[in-house]
Amino acid sequence: MISQAEARKRVAADLLTLANRDAQAMSALAVLPHIDFAIVGFHAQQAVEKALKAVMAAHGISFPKTHNLKELHDLLLEHGHTSPLTIDQLNELTPYAVTSRYDLRSIDLLDNVGAQLAVVQTLDWAKSSITLSQE
Repeated sequence: MISQAEARKRVAADLLTLANRDAQAMSALAVLPHIDFAIVGFHAQQAVEKALKAVMAAHGISFPKTHNLKELHDLLLEHGHTSPLTIDQLNELTPYAVTSRYDLRSIDLLDNVGAQLAVVQTLDWAKSSITLSQE
């Protein structure tokens, strides 16, 4: 039987791996001509969401099944942790989780550069934060 600390570590590692997969998909799709940005935005949102949840898992913070990045941000703050992105950045990403997948109306909140920057900042922060939690 594994300890709670080991279980948290595994969940955090799995979520970080999944976040990296979404980041790779986002980057690959972003350079394709004629690709609808909603698909790029979806993978950006998913990468950020999973990275935030990875940090929460590493620190033993229970999190809800939600795509609302502000809600996850607020939960991190409640537990004394920072977030790598501003509320405005998180609010720009959140609609790409569901709205852009089930609604053909365009959401023009981000572009490729903004999405990639948000993902890179969040993944770097998550890796650092998870490493610190394991020391």
